[in-house]
Amino acid sequence: LSAAVVAAGKKGHLDVLKVLLQHDQISSKPMEMAASDVARHGWPAATLSALLQAMSSRYRPELLQLLHKPLLVSLQQEHFAVGEAIFAALEAAAATDQPELFQEVLVTAAFLGLSDKVSWMLKVAPAVLVKVGPRAVAAALEGGHQHIAQLILDAGGEQPAVHKAASKRGQVTQAVRDGNLAQFNDLAKELHLPLVWACSAYSDGYRLKAAGGASCATANIQFQEPYHSSTGMGIRLQCGCVRFLLRAAAKVPDVANSRQLVPALVQHFYPANGAPSEVEAILVSFAVFCVHKGHLEQLRALFHVLACHGGRDRLLLRD
Repeated sequence: LSAAVVAAGKKGHLDVLKVLLQHDQISSKPMEMAASDVARHGWPAATLSALLQAMSSRYRPELLQLLHKPLLVSLQQEHFAVGEAIFAALEAAAATDQPELFQEVLVTAAFLGLSDKVSWMLKVAPAVLVKVGPRAVAAALEGGHQHIAQLILDAGGEQPAVHKAASKRGQVTQAVRDGNLAQFNDLAKELHLPLVWACSAYSDGYRLKAAGGASCATANIQFQEPYHSSTGMGIRLQCGCVRFLLRAAAKVPDVANSRQLVPALVQHFYPANGAPSEVEAILVSFAVFCVHKGHLEQLRALFHVLACHGGRDRLLLRD
């Protein structure tokens, strides 16, 4: 039943999906699995709406419990139309009874600059700030969104001890988003971005093998000492994350700037004597991202710079 719901929703077969969702024996599990699929891959608007309406009518008390993870993944995957629809469903159902479930959504929304969503969560679930601590403010700063950091502080958020460092990382993020290679190089000289990484549990939907054969989900990378990630462990998004910065560089509209930024980032984060396995897994993830999005020049730039690292491009191709 779960597979049938996902197949109908993904293909846009609205009438079939409605029949399945009205089935007497359907439980919350197929709907939850469908919501996870739509967060990762996106569905047509009509079938997405039908799924959320069915979940809201059948499982109102558990709606936030069922949807908080798909909501988070939709934001991380930049499926913002899906995220918008889930937010609307939660708001319509007044499903805010467990504010702690908004923790990671708030942190991610702050990083991405979604000020209206941050404002809504602070209004309907102010207790989330007790659980999230300084991470939301730090994430906003790392994302280059000073106004959102101030918004959270004004609502009672906690100031991070690493305020200045987080703000500086936000400048790095903005420089990459803007495709400003000169500014990135200047910031990289004065700002130490640690090269000690730890792989988290976040998956892009691609399960990879990191170097050495250890299983590794393509993941966000998080700072260890001397700076602890603003977003802690688990499913996260943050500045200083190789995965995010590479993707931001690939999406710069000016292809020439983008093609220069990619090797600059790789050279900055990739030690001359080889990278930790988690960083290599991130590079594989980025190569897959370029293939899916058609970023040909950025893929060429990645292979070129890795060829200068003892033929690491061949290992990347193999993976």
